[in-house]
Parts: sequence; C-alpha cells; structure tokens
Amino acid sequence: MVANDNGKGPAKFGILQTTLKDYDPEGRIAQDVSQLDEGQAKQIYRRIWQRAGCDKLAYPLNVIHFDTFMHRPNTAIEALDNADGDPKLYLELRQTALRGLRGYKKFATSWETRIRNLTQL
Repeated sequence: MVANDNGKGPAKFGILQTTLKDYDPEGRIAQDVSQLDEGQAKQIYRRIWQRAGCDKLAYPLNVIHFDTFMHRPNTAIEALDNADGDPKLYLELRQTALRGLRGYKKFATSWETRIRNLTQL
C-alpha cells in the first residue's frame, strides 16, 4: 500500500484508487484500494487487460501494450495504431513519446530501463 503514489493518491498492488473506481465503479471487487488482496488486484488487472485489447494481441505485443497502457493509455493506443503489429516499432514509438514529456528527465532512468526490459521479450 502506498499512501500517495507519485501525487496521484493511494495505490495498492500498483492500482490507484481512481483506477479501482474506473474499473469497478459499483465496488463489487473492493470499495477502497486498501481493501484489495492479490486475487482482487488480479481481477482489476484482468479488466484492464481486456479493455486495452491485450487479449486480442499476440505475445509479446500484448505484454508490451499492457505495460504501456498501464503507464500512459493514450500513448499505448497511438503506438498500437502506428506500429503495424511490430513490437520493436511499438517500443520505439513509446520511447519517442516519453522522451517528449516535460517530466522525462526526472523519470528517464526508470523509463528507459523499462523499455530495455520489454525489448528483451
């Protein structure tokens, strides 16, 4: 449990309170992220996976797209639209988008490491 995840509010298992409300608006899985257990978190991630369309993509593009969608949904959608199913091109597009952000310098090391790790897929 993180009380304030990067200024975006509480999170548990990497799921923000706002994300929980978006993917479980009626609170059937949990009312609050602090209540999430691992199984419930997996249910939320499964909903995100499906909403992002990852269940319709081949490996490893599905994993790369999910990771990008969790971080920056609009970037994920744009990269998927422009990558022609090519995971390498998708990651290049993601990297270009991240490098254009104002906060890039602050997070560059972790973002670039993430992209290198995904490239190994």
